[in-house]
This record gives sequence, C-alpha cells and structure tokens, in this order.
Amino acid sequence: MKLNLSVDEEGFKKQVKDLRQKLNKTQETGILEDDFEKCLEVLSAKEEKLLTEMIPHYRAYAGNSKDAIKTEFITRLGAYGFEGFLQSVLRFSEDMFITGSTDCALRFFQISKRTDPFGKERIQEEWSPPFKDIKERISAFHRLNKNEIMLFGNKGGGYLLSCSNFKQIPNGSGEMHIKKIETETGMSWFGQCLSVSDNLIAAEREQEELVLLEVVKEKEEYRLILHKDASLPISNIIGMEKTGADNFTVGTKTGEIYFIKQIYNNLSIVNKIKIPDCEIRKIHCLKNEKGQKDTLLTIGNNGKLHIISLDGADINILDEGSFLKGNLFDAESSKGTAVILSEDGIIYLLEENFGKWHINKESIMEGAFFTDVLKLYPSKYLLMGVEGELCTLNINRIDTPEALWDLPLYL
Repeated sequence: MKLNLSVDEEGFKKQVKDLRQKLNKTQETGILEDDFEKCLEVLSAKEEKLLTEMIPHYRAYAGNSKDAIKTEFITRLGAYGFEGFLQSVLRFSEDMFITGSTDCALRFFQISKRTDPFGKERIQEEWSPPFKDIKERISAFHRLNKNEIMLFGNKGGGYLLSCSNFKQIPNGSGEMHIKKIETETGMSWFGQCLSVSDNLIAAEREQEELVLLEVVKEKEEYRLILHKDASLPISNIIGMEKTGADNFTVGTKTGEIYFIKQIYNNLSIVNKIKIPDCEIRKIHCLKNEKGQKDTLLTIGNNGKLHIISLDGADINILDEGSFLKGNLFDAESSKGTAVILSEDGIIYLLEENFGKWHINKESIMEGAFFTDVLKLYPSKYLLMGVEGELCTLNINRIDTPEALWDLPLYL
C-alpha cells in the first residue's frame, strides 16, 4: 500500500545510499568531506519527519493493543497524605499541584522521578501538611503569578495565597500566607469557575447564571468585582473548558453545550447545541497528537459519550453499541489519548489516529475504583483512590519516532 507521506521515499533512500558511499570513502581515505555533517543533519531531520508520519499508519496496521493501560504504585515520601475527597486542583508547575478537599483543607503535593537499581524509572509523591486556615471548601483556583494564587470558596469567600517559593512547601521549608480579599460580587457561593484570562474568571452564580468576575489590584491590594452586564442565563452548569484565547464552552447537566466568546469585559453566546437523552457529568477538551485542543468530549450516565467539534457543527456519538458501562464521571486527555472513569470501576481508553477518536475495546481495566484522574505526562496519568492514594496509569502507545524505531521488524 502506497503511503501518503510528505517525504519522498525514493529520494530519501537515494540520499541515504549516497551518504553511505561518502562514509565508505572516508574510511578509505581518512578524509571527511566538508558537507558530510550537514548532509547527515538534513537526513536525520527527514528521518524523524518520515517516522512521525508513519506512526498512525503503523497503529492502523497493528490494531489495538490488549495491554495498552496498566497501573503502577507510587512511593509516598514523608508522613503526610491526602484525606477526604478532591474538590478542586491546580497544577502550577511540571511537578507541583495544589488541592482543595471536602475537609476544607489545602494540600500541596509534588511528583518526582527516581531510577531504581534495575534502571527502571519510578514515580514518587510528597505531600505537604494540611492547611486549615480557611473554613470553607475551595471550589476553584486562579493563578495570578508565580508567587500568588487566588482561591474561591463555596460560601462566596475570596482568598489570596502567597509564597516566595511554592516548591518548598511539601518539605516544610516554605512560608505560606493566606489572606481574605474584598469581594464585590454579591455571590453567596462559588460553584464552577474558569480562568478565561489573566484577570477574568467566568463563574457560576446561584446555579442560575454565568457571570464574569475581574481581579483588580489597587495599592498592592486585590479585590474581586462583578461585571453585571456580562451575565448569561445558563443554569445547572456542570463544567467549563477553555477552547481558545477568547473562547470557552459551558456544559449543563441537562445536555446543553454553549459556545461562549469573551470580548473585553463581556460574554456572548456564539452557538448552542443540545445533546438529546443525556445527563452530562463532565465536559473536557481532547488534545490531539500535537497537544492541541481540537474536539470536545462529553460524558454522562448510562455510558453516554459524545465527541463534538469545537464549533458545534459535528456531533459524534461514541457509544459503540452500548459498549461503555455505568455512569461516566471523570476524564482527562493528553497528546492523542484520553482516560475515562466509570462508577462501575472501569477505566476506558480513547485514542486518536488520523484525526479520529475511537475506544480501545481491547484494553479496558475493570475493578479499578478511582475518584479522579489527572494528566501527568504525555503517556502517563495520575489516578486518585477512594482513600486518597495515588498511582500512575501508564499508556503503552507508539507516539514518538524513537518508539517506532525501537520496534522489532517482525511482529
């Protein structure tokens, strides 16, 4: 079968052959031609591009892997861990997370890597002690800068969390400050929130409308204000996802998906679609092979799963003959894969190939009761158990030229 590749295969083979002849000549004369290294660099770049374009063809040929996902224990360092259930989470660096839990405590945790005596990479976690200065659950976080994070409480409180170096918190050497800020929102509680810019937050108000909040800094003091004219009558919000620089989507429990555009301090509905006969539990943007958000995933009760284009023009139902079981409640995506959790203790894997998403029916995990899934690395996710324990979910997937090159010639 002829592959549609951007690199000319015959031309590439000829260049490799010519370069090999130059190398043979060098071995005879001991003199390296001036352009040899440059030609080698050009060919190496072409090889990487060629292998990258061949990856989806290989996947289509090889089919789904039966052992594409597996969990792995994480070593916990220190005396602290997580208690309660996860209420909110913010990843603010490659290895640092801050969490809010149902016991009203803030906790930081850090992920690190080590190599065991057998040369295998292992993941470690380290938790900070719980901070219980705030007497309400934290619904959402908003990163202001590298030293300051704003917190939104479920009783309407706004708080400023500051630290000169957040990375020192888990090991107990960092000094953290929590300060309540002035709020001029008229809101008795914060529900779903989404950071839409550096100083603007879209927020659910009283389960009846979507409003726009702004973080204002005057004389070194922060306050939170409400843009009253920017509200939209959207109720029963279950999730919001950023889809572009000025665009985001809002999903409701009853199956409506709103496509919102933010223009300065105003919000407008660009499009709205209705997913029939579906109670949505979560919406999440799927990230393709290049790490770009290209489609929207909605999951819900009774195994309902939909893939929606970001303009709302195309809706693809991926129930695949009622293959998915139970109520689907959490999902995360990274570089061409997505992990979905079911209340029936099942983990499903979605994979992208040639721009299309499909369920890997050959690789599902049963008896896996987890409460949350978080993205960690391109082929590795974090899973949180019912008692706050963490483990990794590893994806066995060909996603780099190096991985394809290392495969045996014959399967």
